[in-house]
Amino acid sequence: EDVGKYGCRADDVAEGIDWAVTNHADVINLSIGGVAGFSLQQAAIERAQSAGIVVVAASGNNGAPGGDGGGDKLWYPAAYAGVIAVGATDSKGVRASYSNYGVSPEDPSRTLDLVAPGGDEDDLEWPFGIVQNTFNDFCSGIRPPAPVNYMEFASCGARGPSPAAPHVS
Repeated sequence: EDVGKYGCRADDVAEGIDWAVTNHADVINLSIGGVAGFSLQQAAIERAQSAGIVVVAASGNNGAPGGDGGGDKLWYPAAYAGVIAVGATDSKGVRASYSNYGVSPEDPSRTLDLVAPGGDEDDLEWPFGIVQNTFNDFCSGIRPPAPVNYMEFASCGARGPSPAAPHVS
């Protein structure tokens, strides 16, 4: 079973992308990611792009350079060709230290496309970061591999390229 960093199964993500294609979406936002790509997701993204849909993805949350999945590499799906790779800025408008900024592991000519507001690293008091509507469990601090209820939503603050990508979308 191919599972991304936050417990998103590759086949579920691919199914969601295909649903968006079938239902004539104009833009797909993928605020998900990890150091490895999944062929099911890549194929679904390519189908969306062939249908004329713009695909936007978060660049990753490991801004420190070097190492496996370091900030000097785009995470997937942002690393795929034709996907708009979005990094995060802080309140001063500069790249946030946590935001990946590098190149695609498969294509060194492929780099970060845009940056957008992603929240300050030192914002620890509510409301920190960018306020978003997301899974209630995320707002409560529950993260995979713990079971997450994907049916209940709440608003809370978050920081990173994941809340930056919807600004672009």
